[in-house]
Amino acid sequence: MTARHTGEQRTWILCAYSKQSILNPSSAYPILTQDKGTVLFLLDTLGRILTTLDLPSGHPSLSLLSDGSLWVDNWHIEPDGTSISTLDNFFNVIAQNDGTLWAISQDRQRLVHLDRNNNILEAIGSTGSGPGQFSYLEALDLSPDGSLWAIDSSNRRLDKFVLKSDPTLPAEYDELTRIVYLDDVAVQDQHFQVTLQEQQGQFKVLSINSAAKTYANAANYDADTGVVNIALIQVRGKHYRARLVRLDNTTFGLDSLSEL
Repeated sequence: MTARHTGEQRTWILCAYSKQSILNPSSAYPILTQDKGTVLFLLDTLGRILTTLDLPSGHPSLSLLSDGSLWVDNWHIEPDGTSISTLDNFFNVIAQNDGTLWAISQDRQRLVHLDRNNNILEAIGSTGSGPGQFSYLEALDLSPDGSLWAIDSSNRRLDKFVLKSDPTLPAEYDELTRIVYLDDVAVQDQHFQVTLQEQQGQFKVLSINSAAKTYANAANYDADTGVVNIALIQVRGKHYRARLVRLDNTTFGLDSLSEL
């Protein structure tokens, strides 16, 4: 028998495979999006189509959760493919192993971290072309090592973010990127999220945004003295108290560091 090509072709741009459920082993299915991502196919283990769904135009993201449910852009689809809910004002929703979500904000200039109830935990970024700033976020994804990657099409840039190892701490220093994350800096009655990067022994300010969360051990900035007192910061798994002193408008020096 000779096989002849029919001339019909389909291009699959995204593909995932759900994990089998212990209670319902037949629930495992492949998930495919066709051509430009406008149609979603859910197939059973024999490759038969269970259901098809029309999706928004473009190239939607696809993120599979451990419970078998699925995020396609900002659509949440239950494992049976019949129940759909929409997360408004966000794009490109992806799920972490802990059940929390990352998404692109409606203005496409911030990365937003959401809890299981879709409440905002933190937001990264501001408008611009500098480090930690975005002009038009096109897509994001999580790598196997837990890093967050974001594509900024207007800045023609791919940015990598190393996520905090302990989200309950107000501050952390990442030795790989030499970035200091200060998630809560109190300045009088206001709270800010500040990111700095160590450069030749000094710390350059990368971004300043309104804090999405306040902590009991928040850092404190005294505008009169230019001193940042960091009550608790994690460095290589150990906890420290630190003190930074402002050298100029965008640079701080390390004045003291003591282990707790």
